[in-house]
Amino acid sequence: MILTEYNEELHARTLVEEGRREEREKNAQILQMEREKNAQALQAEKEKNAQALQAEKEKNARSIRQLLLQVLESKGRISAETTERINCENDPDILRDWASFAIGSSSVEEAERYISR
Repeated sequence: MILTEYNEELHARTLVEEGRREEREKNAQILQMEREKNAQALQAEKEKNAQALQAEKEKNARSIRQLLLQVLESKGRISAETTERINCENDPDILRDWASFAIGSSSVEEAERYISR
């Protein structure tokens, strides 16, 4: 067994270093918890934004659907199949395309052929 002389200054430095190491570990844990909390908050925000975007898309589809039906009604009697197809479509881009065509079409039948394709 090797005995060494007690060095009070070395002992004090060792205690300080141990305290610093423990503090660094504690800070690393706190940082990790904050990162996890921020990641959860970001995910919740993304989900909220996705829901808001979906709600806005549905609202736009409803508006375009109503416009399309009004345009077609102004040109004549709409078949039940066409009305059903329009009411089942949820993509605003497709509805916009149909509405644009319907506005320029010469008859409800012409527009219905386009919509049913």
